[in-house]
Amino acid sequence: MKSFYIVIIFNLFVFSLHAFSLNEAYKERHNINFILNYNTNSRVFLHPKSSNPEMRNSYHIFDNFLSYGVEVKTNFYRNVVMLGFGVEFLKAEESLYSVRGLVNLVPRIFKVQESFYIFPLEFCAYYVFPFSGESFNAYMGAGFGVYYGEYERKIYDIKSKSKLSKIDVGILVNSGVDFKLHKNFSVKLELRFRDPELEFRNEYERLETVINGEKIQLFEKIFFTKVNVEGISILTGLSLWF
Repeated sequence: MKSFYIVIIFNLFVFSLHAFSLNEAYKERHNINFILNYNTNSRVFLHPKSSNPEMRNSYHIFDNFLSYGVEVKTNFYRNVVMLGFGVEFLKAEESLYSVRGLVNLVPRIFKVQESFYIFPLEFCAYYVFPFSGESFNAYMGAGFGVYYGEYERKIYDIKSKSKLSKIDVGILVNSGVDFKLHKNFSVKLELRFRDPELEFRNEYERLETVINGEKIQLFEKIFFTKVNVEGISILTGLSLWF
């Protein structure tokens, strides 16, 4: 909810540009955006099916990671309402001491690489503020996203494969400004709030391996994880107008 308020405050900042606006709005109303997205926060739950509430609700923070995407926008109504469709690739990974097992039959906690991948497909309707001018294009938007993903854990040379429990669908809101560099080019600054949550059923390809002459054994072949990407995304990019 705090992130939602930040987007609203950013909208107020966009309104303040009115004092610097020009009279003539963008004539070109279709664009392709090449996007770099800075994601501020995500939570990874390593035991979402545990019967212990404390363990079930515990999570690790994966923060400050980048994603990449492309979005196409088109004029829908009188150069005031635009529709957009975007695709994105998001990846985050951390090294955690998160798995128990045996090394030569001696109990050990392994440091493993935890990774997740999310592929957002997002649909938005944008309202272009009437004070937008030749030098900038200010807007706010809302829509929904369809989120697919994968999860991977790597322990030495043992990897897991994931199966998504269900595709997540959620709402998003955003606000931003395109600053025009040329008739057909602009740079974008946008704040976006979204909250996808994905659950995975994961399975190791095997439970044993030998590393440097030591026998590594894991206890359970199947495990469950949950990923929640929350907070503000700070988006920048290059827009091609036509």
